[in-house]
Amino acid sequence: MTKQVLFFILITLCILTSCGDNIDIRQGETPKFVIYAFPSASDTIPITISVTKPAGHKTPVLSHATIGVTCLINGKVDEIKFADSSNVSGLPVLTYYAIGKHKTGDRVRVSVEPASHQDGLDLTKAWGETQIPESPSIDSISMDTIFHKEDDYTRLKISFNKTHDVQYYAARVKGMEYFESVDSVSCVSEEIETSLEPLLNGLTDTELNFGTKNDFYHLMYVFDSSQVASRTVTLRLCVLEQSYTSAYRVELFSLSPEFYHMLKSINDINNNDIGAHGLAFIQPTYTDIYGGYGCVAGYGCVKSQWLK
Repeated sequence: MTKQVLFFILITLCILTSCGDNIDIRQGETPKFVIYAFPSASDTIPITISVTKPAGHKTPVLSHATIGVTCLINGKVDEIKFADSSNVSGLPVLTYYAIGKHKTGDRVRVSVEPASHQDGLDLTKAWGETQIPESPSIDSISMDTIFHKEDDYTRLKISFNKTHDVQYYAARVKGMEYFESVDSVSCVSEEIETSLEPLLNGLTDTELNFGTKNDFYHLMYVFDSSQVASRTVTLRLCVLEQSYTSAYRVELFSLSPEFYHMLKSINDINNNDIGAHGLAFIQPTYTDIYGGYGCVAGYGCVKSQWLK
């Protein structure tokens, strides 16, 4: 659970940094709260709170003393603990933990508002809500080697059954890498060759030949299972074979609609080369926060055993 918490704190900070430019350019808008929280069936929900900085406005003074943060689980107040205050790209970021018991199916609402005695804080209440989806279960997994475009690839074939009422999923491959020169072992996310898995390949051969990107944020490969008619889904996850990688495992995520659309929005922006060069309208980063920005999104996760 600790590793998942650390990962989602990292993803929160990266998202705050990556979407800052989109938020700052909006004219005539007052500052708003930014909320990120990613609940799962665990004992702790990390919550980060920040603010936007529209053109022509000063950054609001944000501290634990000036705001109130609430987390409701199925309408009941969860216990909140303040954890940390930091600064990301010139914006204040406060981290909290909701430390109650959380389970599959719980509805989680996170809200933030100025403290009652902070009349001068020019911010209004913001909130977001999600449901924790059931974690997927892996039916089978195997590993072999294939040859593709003059390179050897390690192929991980994994099958799972769709979980109840869950349409969106993500897969990530972890590699155990050993470097003799420094005598160290690292567990790292591996890049998947998406052209070899139709569920992950959203591009045609023509688009790929023209250099169109098909990158996935944090190598977390999201997909929509409604493309598969049967209840069983099989993924063929191929990673470039490396002599220093001794073992692999697959992390399989079930995603709430909010989580899927947030990641897909980031992927679409990062892959939009034309937009990056100023020839298309800038696409807004997805948000499900009422009265603000950010995302409250549930997920479930299961990890396979290590395959050597």
